[in-house]
Amino acid sequence: MRTPFPPGSGARLREELADQVACRFDPELHDGPEPQAGESPEWRAAREEVARQVCAECPLRTTSCLAYVRRVRPKRGVWAGLTPEQIAELPSWRSRKAA
Repeated sequence: MRTPFPPGSGARLREELADQVACRFDPELHDGPEPQAGESPEWRAAREEVARQVCAECPLRTTSCLAYVRRVRPKRGVWAGLTPEQIAELPSWRSRKAA
């Protein structure tokens, strides 16, 4: 079984949190196909929109998942309803703690 977190992202949420995340049911929806398989821009946009809808219903979206993306900055996948490009625009976890 695939992990609910995109491969190569280094995500390691505690086991009790992993049982609650909505993305555990279809991790490929959030991560997409393997990079070497390719994905058209149209398919990627449609997949990411559905993944954002799943994230919108997840109880961990604005807590654990968002905190994770601020710290780790995943380079692929949909996290807390955000794409890597959107995540890059967020203030870092360190700058938020300093404020």
